[in-house]
Amino acid sequence: MPKPFDFGGVNLTAGEESSNARPSAEIPFCIALLGDFSGRANRGIIDATTISKRRAVLIDRDNFDEALSRSGAEIRLPMAESGTLRLRFSDLDDFHPDRIFERLEIFGKLRDLRSRLEDPATFPEASKEIGLSSGNFEPGKPETSSAVPPSSALLAGGSLLDEMIEQTETRIATARPRRDEVAEFAHRVVAQHLVDSPDPRQPEILAVINRAIGGLMSAILHNPELQALEAAWRAVFLLVRQLETGSQLKLYLIDISKQELAADLDSTTEVQDTGVYRLLVERSVGTAGAEPWAIMVGNYRFGAEDGELKLLSRLAKIAQQAGAPFLAEASAQLLGCSSLGASPYPRDWKLPERPGWSELRGLREAASVGLALPRFLLRLPYGKKTSPLETFEFEEFPELPVHDDYLWGNPAFALALLLAQSFSEAGWDMRPGTTAEIERLPLHVYGKSGESESKPCAEVLLTEDATERITETGLIPLISYRGRDSVRVASFQSIADPPLALSGRWLK
Repeated sequence: MPKPFDFGGVNLTAGEESSNARPSAEIPFCIALLGDFSGRANRGIIDATTISKRRAVLIDRDNFDEALSRSGAEIRLPMAESGTLRLRFSDLDDFHPDRIFERLEIFGKLRDLRSRLEDPATFPEASKEIGLSSGNFEPGKPETSSAVPPSSALLAGGSLLDEMIEQTETRIATARPRRDEVAEFAHRVVAQHLVDSPDPRQPEILAVINRAIGGLMSAILHNPELQALEAAWRAVFLLVRQLETGSQLKLYLIDISKQELAADLDSTTEVQDTGVYRLLVERSVGTAGAEPWAIMVGNYRFGAEDGELKLLSRLAKIAQQAGAPFLAEASAQLLGCSSLGASPYPRDWKLPERPGWSELRGLREAASVGLALPRFLLRLPYGKKTSPLETFEFEEFPELPVHDDYLWGNPAFALALLLAQSFSEAGWDMRPGTTAEIERLPLHVYGKSGESESKPCAEVLLTEDATERITETGLIPLISYRGRDSVRVASFQSIADPPLALSGRWLK
């Protein structure tokens, strides 16, 4: 009798038959893209009861902006002492700093202030508004004893303040502040850059205003929750831009946060009773005439914690029943480090005891799961030499780049792109890996100590030893090339142990 494995009350039995029968040639390659595409988690929306009724939205290059607009994508970021900022996104350009600069009221106040400082007639009054004594000032660093906090602190709220200052990141959010509060906030942002001096110079004040605008913009762009939403949509845009979708290749968007996914899959001991199962299995292979999924892409990251493994085990069961592998991002914790960006060498990895991971890898269903790392770059940082703005001078990295401030994408999207390209070339006779390289990715070249450096397109340059260790762990490595705008997938393996190729209908 096959041995049962228990992950939190869900029995996953090795040896169970799957639903991945090889389809006929006319059956399309349908990709389910699951993720938080509307900022649900940021706004505290966790509604697992409606998952089974969620729409799978067909998306392509022609309706991309319409799909984004209809998603209701929105982020709310707490602003210290002045309520919250609310950012809604109707198209991809809404994530661009030019558009953010034009749309947010706080930047409108700063634009007005800058305009009045440029005019000699209104300069004295405007300078007083930002706290200049007798019109005398000098750009500089604020005194540490000043009551005016740094820009990041001005945008932080409540208990998040200390964390945001330490990480030089800012949390922001919804409820719109009153106009007088916005004006006061704008003046405080500028005031932190000024100290008294006997020799005022108007050009320097304007430079201070621009620095204040740039600092505030950086705080918004690098907010982790806004980054996550932007990365999700830019990853989808990469797929619709590079794939020839149509009757034989289709992309579907399904808006589900990881919190909702966990709440649903933890709500019952039987996977078949969950909303995710009804959505992905019953409405595809369980419905006569419905088109089955070819692959399911989860814009989620999974680590080594028991709760993460429990969730992944249930998704493995669903993927096996749907006959479509589930692809997602692997946390560096599974390798024994907190970040590949900080610890790219295996000698620094300290693998913990992970009995749950070993058991999960031993299941038959494990062949239906693929986890990949590291992440890949979705856009160049903004700046004069990389991606200049039209509305104001802005350098996203005024000094050396900060690794986590780049816009990194979930590697599961890279796997999906390559698998879909393989299908476009060979249909269901495809073999994963025949198309293994993605070219023309953003490549950031910058100066460091007088020399030219380039950021690897997939976070780090992996050594052969690192690639081997990642593969041995059951994960799929994305490999960067030094100085090249491309990444390569080493192998399309599943998490299974002993090692197995990623299970899919193409294998039948």
